[in-house]
Amino acid sequence: MSSFSTTSDTLNEYRIAKPRLLHIDWLRGIAVLLMVMVHAAATWQPKTISSTSLLAYVVSGLGGLAAPLFVVLTGWGLSRSKLSSRRVIVRVVFFFIMQIILNLSAPHLFDTFTPGVLTLFALLTLSAPLWKRLSNTSVILIMLILLFIPSIIVNPGSWGDRVEVEGIEVFILHLFWTGTYPFVPWLIFALLGHLIARKVDAPFFALMSAGFLLMIGSIRISLSQQIAFASPSGVGVLTFFPANTPFLIGAMLGVGLIWMCVENYCGNWQPMSDLGQRSLTVYILHFIPFFFLHQLDESGGWSALTCGLVVFGYTLLWLPAMHYCAKHMANLSFEKILQHYSAKR
Repeated sequence: MSSFSTTSDTLNEYRIAKPRLLHIDWLRGIAVLLMVMVHAAATWQPKTISSTSLLAYVVSGLGGLAAPLFVVLTGWGLSRSKLSSRRVIVRVVFFFIMQIILNLSAPHLFDTFTPGVLTLFALLTLSAPLWKRLSNTSVILIMLILLFIPSIIVNPGSWGDRVEVEGIEVFILHLFWTGTYPFVPWLIFALLGHLIARKVDAPFFALMSAGFLLMIGSIRISLSQQIAFASPSGVGVLTFFPANTPFLIGAMLGVGLIWMCVENYCGNWQPMSDLGQRSLTVYILHFIPFFFLHQLDESGGWSALTCGLVVFGYTLLWLPAMHYCAKHMANLSFEKILQHYSAKR
């Protein structure tokens, strides 16, 4: 499909290859900036901001696209890669280990063995040989099933319910269904990336139309009933934990729009490319300051303006930081570690 076209068949998800696809580096950079922003906003949030305020709409709307964009990129990369069994095992083990390290860096948020985005990447890597063999029609059918499963089978629970792991049974349930980023229904975003890699046009026109109508209706409901447009959990038109059907549709629409805009209009700005090439590193490291500084807003009595400046300042700080690392510490990143052990014989 022209709007999602690509020009190289040599790039896979976390392996540095040449020539690189500029828009993919940009998309990874955007995804991790949005991820940092939404986590920072959740950490340093003013008590006086309403869930229906303009700032709340911007943060929840854009921040809610971070993880879906990451997963779409993962599906795109897996679709285009040919991984040996050994490399699959290395990546799966790597992602599980990195998830544990991330959890240990943020014990105020997660248990040691809480599944998350990285364990989702592991499951997608493990399952890719299966869904890559399916026809486009079968992939679209599975996406439709995943889309409406949250509306048919309710998956309630608080944040604590989704991150606490009290045994192997709970761990497996969180991996596949009840966690923060469970395989079902988050597989839908990887399959979207798979279709983008295959340049399948048909579903996207219907998705765009349905998505626009849904967003207009969702905003009207939010304003008229004075409930959150998008909420991490609890009451909201779109909910992230669990990912409900409106969220899945809206997120696929948002990711599709971002993908088309970036692919067609991104420039050759090296700091963004450097950030995108180290997006996994930023994702893992950005939690560490939260552990030490997550109560600053309460102890300092920060205003909405102060919180906003801190959130956006912390988010944008990773651009020059990764640009500096690219120039002076080019081999120091989690991507390089994964590349090294994947290539090692």
